[in-house]
Amino acid sequence: MWKKEDKLIRDLLLNSFGAFFLSMLTSSLGTLVDGLVIGNVMDTQCVAAFGLVNPLNFIFAIIGSILGSGMANGCAGALGRNDREQACRLFSITRIAGIGFSIAVMVIIVACIDPITVLLGAEKGTEMFANAREYLLFYVLGLPAITATKLLSSIMPLDSDRKRIVAATAVMTVVNIAGDLFCVSVLHAGLAEIALVTTISYYAGTLVLMHHFIKKDIIFRFSYRDPNWKGLFGIMRKGLPKGVSRVTSSVRGIFINRTAAAIAATAVAGFSLQANLNYMTNAVVMGLAQSFMLVTSLYYGEENQAALKRVVRAACRLELLFVGLLSLALLALAPFVAKLYLGSNADALPAGTLSVRWFAAGLLFQGFCILFADYLQVTGKVFCANMVYLIEDVVLTAATVSILAEHFGMGGLFAGISLAHVLTVLCIPVFIMAVNRRKIRSSDDLLMLEDGFGIAPGNEYVQTVTDLEGAVAASEALIRFCEDRGVDRKTAGRLGLAAEEMVANIIQHGFSDGKPHSIDLRALYKQDDGVTLIIRDNCRPFDPKERFRYLTDDDPTANIGLRLTMNLAKEVTYTSAMKLNNVTIKV
Repeated sequence: MWKKEDKLIRDLLLNSFGAFFLSMLTSSLGTLVDGLVIGNVMDTQCVAAFGLVNPLNFIFAIIGSILGSGMANGCAGALGRNDREQACRLFSITRIAGIGFSIAVMVIIVACIDPITVLLGAEKGTEMFANAREYLLFYVLGLPAITATKLLSSIMPLDSDRKRIVAATAVMTVVNIAGDLFCVSVLHAGLAEIALVTTISYYAGTLVLMHHFIKKDIIFRFSYRDPNWKGLFGIMRKGLPKGVSRVTSSVRGIFINRTAAAIAATAVAGFSLQANLNYMTNAVVMGLAQSFMLVTSLYYGEENQAALKRVVRAACRLELLFVGLLSLALLALAPFVAKLYLGSNADALPAGTLSVRWFAAGLLFQGFCILFADYLQVTGKVFCANMVYLIEDVVLTAATVSILAEHFGMGGLFAGISLAHVLTVLCIPVFIMAVNRRKIRSSDDLLMLEDGFGIAPGNEYVQTVTDLEGAVAASEALIRFCEDRGVDRKTAGRLGLAAEEMVANIIQHGFSDGKPHSIDLRALYKQDDGVTLIIRDNCRPFDPKERFRYLTDDDPTANIGLRLTMNLAKEVTYTSAMKLNNVTIKV
């Protein structure tokens, strides 16, 4: 069961998870579809060549990962501080940098295509080399679109436009599947044509996402004027762990491919199947992690320690639910999944089944490692997040795979990959103690927050309201909170009445759709800055400042709570992000 105060955060995580699930699916959809088509209609050499190129896909996505992750965190933090202008500037400079970098990388890869193919493990002059080279050459032409889809999908949930990602995913899926089927059934084409269709599908998806910016009621507006270059460096620093993760994953993939090649071609095909499964499972694992990052950034930006605890608790429960069920499903359906990817390659099916089972065994542990690294990234502990990826993907993987593969062959290879994830989870308490520089003494230590973070103890009032009775009780508690901190009785009473009326208005108009809703109240007291009241709800959009402009003096008692609030407050700000209404009132 979920506690009342956790429900809004749970719903926020679930809603943004749905968007990021599709976002991750969109960013990897091309390779996922290609893997299914190649595995079912082409020979083992083509499957192995496709598997050799797969690790490089992580590097292809490095630009979008660094900038997309950093931009989402930076923009969410800015919106948490009610700084909409800064959020728009960060978005604009990230788009400029992302497209520019991706074009430069595309040119470099095309110019160095032969040595890169050899580096991936293909011997020059062989059939595998020719297959890997032609797939890589045409696939890399879509790098600007791959980056664009990653960047745009990262901010769509913040701008409350999850349906746009659904549309983009649908278009990419149709274009890719239809194009691949046409190539293999009509043209009898090879890997080059398959890669070209994937590239076209990414550009089609980008066009769908760009249509979002035609709308009027959006947060993010693109502008070439006054680029925030200083902000770009901050974004790159915040997003660096995702780039490091891509690099370490690529190193990990190349190392495992080379180890598998020394065992048998079927071992390479088995690991290639894991790489393809990653594109599918990443939609769940990374989608949940991205949702966790975004929600954590929002509350970290407003220095809300109590909410951060609830976010971590809710994310861990959802991780156990979604990734745990996915792992069990893969374990139960391992032979079917292997046949789905390797249907025309009967000699590789036993290796594929074994690979799927070991992959499923380590998936939940991998998910918790990603959540932990993402939390470190959001809270500014970039070096520690980088170390998590380095230790998991390089140090522990190299050790476990080398030792187990030498003694147990192919089974040891796949077991070693999963064991590295398990060992990393066991190291998490060590990381926490290293960051805090002390033993873990309480649940607060698990958050690893710096001294002075948030509001001083006793100067914060937090309440979750789901009905009118709760609104009255919260108003009375808010009045007592203000009076206990020296706020004069009249001001405290008016603030309590304003809060009660506004919450009642939200319940009356926002709860009428029959869906479950809740309202979070948070009051902060600072001696030099008075009282700040934050009201957050997951109802339909409602801007009190906009509504106040249309009030008349015909009936002074109408909307009395809104009138009191606007007349009493020094400042009222409103933002609608991630399908949440956020009203901040400073008194």
